[in-house]
Amino acid sequence: MYRKTKYLLLVWAIFCLVSVSCSSEKGRVKIGSFSVVPPAGWDVRATPGAEYDIIVAPMNQGFGATISFSDGTFSGDFREYMDTLFRVYETSTTDFLNAYQSSFTTDSSLEGQKFVMETTQQGMKNKLAMYFIKTGNDKYISIYCVATENSFDQCSQPFEATARSFKK
Repeated sequence: MYRKTKYLLLVWAIFCLVSVSCSSEKGRVKIGSFSVVPPAGWDVRATPGAEYDIIVAPMNQGFGATISFSDGTFSGDFREYMDTLFRVYETSTTDFLNAYQSSFTTDSSLEGQKFVMETTQQGMKNKLAMYFIKTGNDKYISIYCVATENSFDQCSQPFEATARSFKK
């Protein structure tokens, strides 16, 4: 009888530890091999052909702001990676306007760069906040946050919070 009681107490202790650790992850969604906390009220959706789910805001004047993800490798340092991306955006987007670039750190202490730009896509003026995070040797995650020019200011805090919540 003592052995069964000891076993049940051990199982109960493990259950409690798992419950506590899961509760600290409340609100996180797994996207690929990483996780983020999406903004409250936004939907996580699978996109056909995309490697990662996207996060979509409720519709506002016929457009829902989005947060999407991609990953890749680059053999240079982080500065070279950012310079290469900047040249690609500058030459391949319509009405490109670089608003600013700044450093940021995730809540899990990963270093990154935030890059904000304006462009015209499908006849609509958009503003993008892009977060680039080095996740390992030559490995990067990109978080693309897109809103219309008019709704960007109200989306910028949810974009920032989601990017900062990134965890490997």
